[in-house]
Amino acid sequence: MTEHYSFTVKQSHLRLDQYLAGKLPTYSRSKIQHYIKNGQVTIDGEPAKSSLLLRGQEVVECHFTSDIKDGSINAEAMNLDIIYEDDALAVINKPAGLVVHPGSGNRSGTLLNGLVYHFKQLSHSNSHRPGIVHRLDKDTSGIIIIAKNDMVHDALSQQFNLRNVKK
Repeated sequence: MTEHYSFTVKQSHLRLDQYLAGKLPTYSRSKIQHYIKNGQVTIDGEPAKSSLLLRGQEVVECHFTSDIKDGSINAEAMNLDIIYEDDALAVINKPAGLVVHPGSGNRSGTLLNGLVYHFKQLSHSNSHRPGIVHRLDKDTSGIIIIAKNDMVHDALSQQFNLRNVKK
């Protein structure tokens, strides 16, 4: 599965990886750097390095291919501390020690495995992180917002990106 993103840089003095981390808050900066290193990001049609300084007017194209081989996330029964839920989103109190999404060495026992089991519908269902609007580190406890549809996911992601959300 491949996710496509395209941006025209308005004005920037950021490195490519920093720019994309701001535009794509559901991806960690290290994951973005991984995609850049693997040639899945181009600037004006040419592969680029994470450290490239953007000036403005560049066209950034991303073609992210998931590391999950079969594209599936195993649903696992899990006790979720849901503190709010409606048709559009859920708010979950994540305990310290719980990994948010599968990754290298963590294919099961993650919050996402529990979300896929618990919720019938999650946003961006074809992505490798359905429903995940933002993340918290494994050792961090706190509130995490889960989107149930793409419109809410995109609106929340933009609010995080614009730093309108106070943590």
